[in-house]
Amino acid sequence: MIGFDAASVAFWAIRSMILSYVMASSLVQRKGVFWALALVCGLAAVAGCGAQNEFLAEAKDLLKSDKRTRVELAVRQLKQAVETPMTEREEAETHYLLGYYESASVEERADHFTMALAREPKRYEEALIHEALRDNVPDVREAVRVALVKQYKSAPGRIRKELTDALEGKDNRSRHDAAWVIGYLAAEDGALANLIGDSLDHKRMATRLNAILAVDELARRDATKARRYVPQLLAKIESAPKPTWKKLWLGEGEREDPEVRALAVTTLGTIGATDEILKVLQNKGSSLRSNAMKALIASGAGESAVDVLLGLLVEPTAEELQWTSRASAGRRAVHLR
Repeated sequence: MIGFDAASVAFWAIRSMILSYVMASSLVQRKGVFWALALVCGLAAVAGCGAQNEFLAEAKDLLKSDKRTRVELAVRQLKQAVETPMTEREEAETHYLLGYYESASVEERADHFTMALAREPKRYEEALIHEALRDNVPDVREAVRVALVKQYKSAPGRIRKELTDALEGKDNRSRHDAAWVIGYLAAEDGALANLIGDSLDHKRMATRLNAILAVDELARRDATKARRYVPQLLAKIESAPKPTWKKLWLGEGEREDPEVRALAVTTLGTIGATDEILKVLQNKGSSLRSNAMKALIASGAGESAVDVLLGLLVEPTAEELQWTSRASAGRRAVHLR
């Protein structure tokens, strides 16, 4: 038996209406057939708009479960969908899902994301930054970054806005992921480099912290360009930002958050700012000396650091200093007797 889908039924209904219209003898009959024909055409159009590519629809249904076998079946359906006629919106969604779920190289995943962006830019710029970039699979995240770097060349304003909103927003994961992409792009974009500088002094501590992560990522690509932020990093390590009236009123203290200060020292190591790290090490009262030692190793410092490190080896430990202090106090007490 031959089956008929909704499109076939609509076709034969419209054909029948047209024949009835042609064969109608009176004007009244023709008017009745005309309005019936218009109604059928309208319903057919609505049905056509609501119908989705069957392979895409089945793939989305399979992806409601995260079981491996169902995901593999869904990928097969998506690949079949690519080979069949689809609307532009369906093509974009199909490529986005393939980039997300297909077990492929970073480049192949990035190509799928790029094709989704080409068809529906605004929708998938948001989806990549606020959804796919949060994925736990490293290849997915790297593919998203590759696709966003390509898209940034054609739509820098929109991408910059989405990344800025994420970096300054309340969601910690979004801030972290945005910093990762911003730091990468800032190597070739002055506007994002300025954004990092502004964000280093943002009122929200978490944004300042992730801005330092962006500097660290930039330093991995171009340490020379990252050196522009060294004065700001040193300011966080050595001194406090201007206290707000709220902090003064509530007595919350004036120093930068310890986590921010520690990350600033670590980032100096990524930049290779050896002289600045040595200054931190030579400050015996600093609580960041252990961080500075790790940063010094990461910076690739050579002979210039040897004398400082050897000097640290002969310094008394905190415990030794404590016992020395107690012994001195004991001797003073004996003399007083």
